[in-house]
Amino acid sequence: MFTNGISEIKFMLNKEKQKAVCLSFQNIGEYVKNISEELKDLYSDVEWVEIYGFRNIVAHEYSKIKMSQVWQMVQEDLPHLKSDIENILRNL
Repeated sequence: MFTNGISEIKFMLNKEKQKAVCLSFQNIGEYVKNISEELKDLYSDVEWVEIYGFRNIVAHEYSKIKMSQVWQMVQEDLPHLKSDIENILRNL
């Protein structure tokens, strides 16, 4: 959403987009925290611990985040997470 149609270079130069994306990752982590352990166990291939762990980094260690890694996560990890979540919702 925040990165649709922009290049990595534009993302790297746009602090507002960086903050918006990081806040979105933080929100995703908060949502993950509220998912039942039973559902997490049922879909153990989803990296629940890592998702919440990144939430903690965004919330408490923002200055240590490398935006190149955030860009990579947006491009590579989020599409997989979206697919996983869509699959989970279809099966509920």
